[in-house]
Amino acid sequence: MLGEGGKFLRKWATKGDEPGQLDRPHAITIDSKGNLYVASHRNTRIQKFDPQGKLLLRWDLPNPSKSRHEPTAIHFDKQDRLFVPDTGNHRILVYDTQGKLLMTFGKQGKGDGQFDRPNGLALDDRGFLYVCDSGNQRIQKFQLQVESALTKPRKLTVKLDPIKSITNPPCSYCITQHRSGFIKGDDRVVTWLRGGHNGGAIPLRHFLSGPRVINDTYGIFFYDPDGGYVAAYEKSPGYKVTYEFYGWRDGVMVVKGSDGILRSALSGEAIDGPENTKRLRRIPSMVTNWQYWLMLHPESVAYKMFDGKKYTVAPLPKEFSQEAKESMGGVDDRLKPMTNVLGVEIGGKRKAYPLEDAGKLACFTDTIDGQPIAVFWYGSTRTAVAFSTQVDGQQLEFYEQPASPETAPYKDRGTQTRWTLAGRAVDGRLRGKQLKWVDSIQCHWYAWSAEFPETELYEKSE
Repeated sequence: MLGEGGKFLRKWATKGDEPGQLDRPHAITIDSKGNLYVASHRNTRIQKFDPQGKLLLRWDLPNPSKSRHEPTAIHFDKQDRLFVPDTGNHRILVYDTQGKLLMTFGKQGKGDGQFDRPNGLALDDRGFLYVCDSGNQRIQKFQLQVESALTKPRKLTVKLDPIKSITNPPCSYCITQHRSGFIKGDDRVVTWLRGGHNGGAIPLRHFLSGPRVINDTYGIFFYDPDGGYVAAYEKSPGYKVTYEFYGWRDGVMVVKGSDGILRSALSGEAIDGPENTKRLRRIPSMVTNWQYWLMLHPESVAYKMFDGKKYTVAPLPKEFSQEAKESMGGVDDRLKPMTNVLGVEIGGKRKAYPLEDAGKLACFTDTIDGQPIAVFWYGSTRTAVAFSTQVDGQQLEFYEQPASPETAPYKDRGTQTRWTLAGRAVDGRLRGKQLKWVDSIQCHWYAWSAEFPETELYEKSE
């Protein structure tokens, strides 16, 4: 051990196989408490010493294939998890500071996330793990989740045949484009809600099923059929950044900006790039059917269909893509992976609302981070959306009313005002008022829990 200026301080250990002895030590690292960990190459073990050289712990690496491990590198992350390349078994081992094996990942192969004699690794300040995959003559980069005590690398799969996005398609009105006859009544649409205005609708089959991304004056739209969602975000100021479909991470769509930054399409979070990169900001939106939206807002915005051939019409995918499947890791088992949920975010808190058993019509009232909300569910169009239950300082109590017209199937008990699925009051004392949309997105459970593993799960009280 050397001190400041290279001054010799102390040494310990001799060659051998007994506790505290070493045989060809190849790597050393230090945990947050100053303890030293040594990878003993020929002993195929890790030994832990205090700063004075006292042996605290040792453990042998597991050996399921009976090949020699010969650890050549070890590295701690910020959570004091020790990463060790298991060269002979073509994988990475992860331990805690007590030598408990937390997890393993990787297997022999040439594919993404597979290894051939990995013999080195490093972690950067942002939590990215770099693995020297020596037999495949490459470096692989992984992102680690940091929310949970036991985290695994998040695999990123890149789409090899790029898809071109649509940018600023010319606009018209829903009722006008409906007369063209190109849009079917049950076509799925993503709609944006604009408070006092009437927003607009984008048919997925005509504009998003193929390109997957739209960069528009009204916002940026990402369609992920595997994850079961359409995400809508504010456009970048001055259109400085546009986006293209890039690939998948944990089965969730990833987009790449013209600034080079990769983002989760579901959360809008940057997964690569400068540390101070801001998250994309959602705009009020929901997914429903064309006929239903047309009934609510025929005068709202829609893209021009022209002769029906200007944009490539593509059917909505019915099968889970192989690329998304290959990038998936383990799924939170509180719900089945493909369960339809509404994920809601308020003040850094997240909660998922299962929709599979919600029936034909439902209104869930809840409080997140001190804010009362109502989740509207309309089974006929498979649509869920969340709103604040406060209007002009008045707290309202919402409920579903099957006897109401389908244009306004929700009421509040205090004023008996009728409300639409889009949050607008159309009849009663509060007629003309608009509920404030709450940050929410309808998606599959596996996608929501992958991006927000700390999410709470709503359970309806009896």
